[in-house]
Amino acid sequence: MTAPAAAWSWTKGVFVLVVFALGAISLAAGGLGLAPVAAVGGLGALVERRLARPGPAVLAAAALLGWATLSMTWSAFDRPDQLLRTLIGAPLYLGFALLCASLEGPGRRLARAGLVLCVAAAGAVFAFELATRGAITGAYRAEVGDMNQVWRNLGHGLSAWVLLLPAALLVLPRRDAAATALGAALLAVAVGCALGFGITSNLAGLVGALLGGAAARRWPRASAWGVGALAAFAILAAPALGLLAQAVPDAWRDAIPDSWELRLEAWGWTVERIGLRPLSGWGFDASRAISETIEFKGYEVKVLPLHPHNAGLHLWLETGLVGVGLAAAVVLLAGRAVARAPGLTRSQAVAGVAAASAYVVMAQVSYGVWQEWWLAAIAWAAGAAALVGPAAADPEADR
Repeated sequence: MTAPAAAWSWTKGVFVLVVFALGAISLAAGGLGLAPVAAVGGLGALVERRLARPGPAVLAAAALLGWATLSMTWSAFDRPDQLLRTLIGAPLYLGFALLCASLEGPGRRLARAGLVLCVAAAGAVFAFELATRGAITGAYRAEVGDMNQVWRNLGHGLSAWVLLLPAALLVLPRRDAAATALGAALLAVAVGCALGFGITSNLAGLVGALLGGAAARRWPRASAWGVGALAAFAILAAPALGLLAQAVPDAWRDAIPDSWELRLEAWGWTVERIGLRPLSGWGFDASRAISETIEFKGYEVKVLPLHPHNAGLHLWLETGLVGVGLAAAVVLLAGRAVARAPGLTRSQAVAGVAAASAYVVMAQVSYGVWQEWWLAAIAWAAGAAALVGPAAADPEADR
C-alpha cells in the first residue's frame, strides 16, 4: 500500500472508529441514537469511490420504498415526517455498511478496534444497569420508578447490541488470554441481560443468533440463502399467525403474560383489517392512526399500540400484497448476494447469518418495520460483519 493510500486508509479507519464509539453511547441510551450516528457514517461513504455497486436487493428495496411513498396517498396517517426520515436515512445507513466493507489495511484494523470498543463499552453499561436495576436509565427517564419502562428502554439497546455481538466476538484475536476473557464476559452479559431485563424478544434474538451462527459455521453459503428464505417466508405467511392468534383458547391466554396476550389481540385484529385491503394495504404508517380500543382486564387499551409487533403483519397491513412481495424479494435477494459473494469467509458468514437470524426472530414479536433506529441496526450489523473477514489487501486480518 502506497503512502497516500495508507494515509487515506487511516483517515477512514479513524472516522469509522469514532462512529462506532458514538454507537456505544447510542446503544446504552436505548438505541434511539443509532439512526443519526449511522447516517453520519453514511455521509462518510460519499467520498469513497470504491464502494460496491447496488445489486438487485438494493433495487428491490428502492422499489419497496417507492411503493411505501405512493401508499402515503391513501394512508390515514397524515404526517410524512417518518416517511421522509426513512427515505433519507435508508441510503445513508446502507452507505455506512458499504464504507465498513471498503476498508482495508490500517483503516480496517482501526474499524475493528472501534467495533470491539463499541460492543464492550455498551456491554459494560448494560451489565451495570442490570446490577443496579437501571440506575442510569431510571435517572433520566420521565417515568422514574416504572421499571417496565426502564427495562423496555434498555431492551431496545440490547436488541441492536445482540446484532453486533457476533462480529465483535469474531474479530477478537485468537489464542489470546485477554481476548478470550473479554469474549466470555460479553457472552455472560448477553445471557444475563437477555434474562434480567425481562424482554422476551432479546432472549429469542440471542437464541436465534446462536442457532444461525452454528448453522453458518457448518454451511456458510447455504445458511445465507436459508436465513433469507426464512425471512421471506415469515413475511409472506404472516397472516397465518394472525389466524392462529384468533384460535388460541381463553384458558391459554390467561396462562401467558399480559404482554403476550395483548400481542395475540393485536395480531388477530390486524389479520381482519388485512382482509379488507389485501392488495394495497392501508398506507404507510397507517398503524399509528388507528385509535380503536378494546377492554382488557378491566382497562381500555388500544388494540394496536403503534404497530402490530410483527414485521410481516405490519407490512401486510400498511403496504398490502404489493409491498409484501417486494419486501420478500429484498430479503431473498440479500441472502443470495451474500451466499454468492466471491470473497466471503466462513467468519463473515457466521457473523452475518447470526445477526440476520437474530433480526428475523426479534422482528416477529417486537419493533415496527419503519422505526429508523431498527432499520439502522441491521446496517450496523452488516458493516460489522464485513469487518470480520480479511480485505484483499489485508490477508492477515482474519486472525
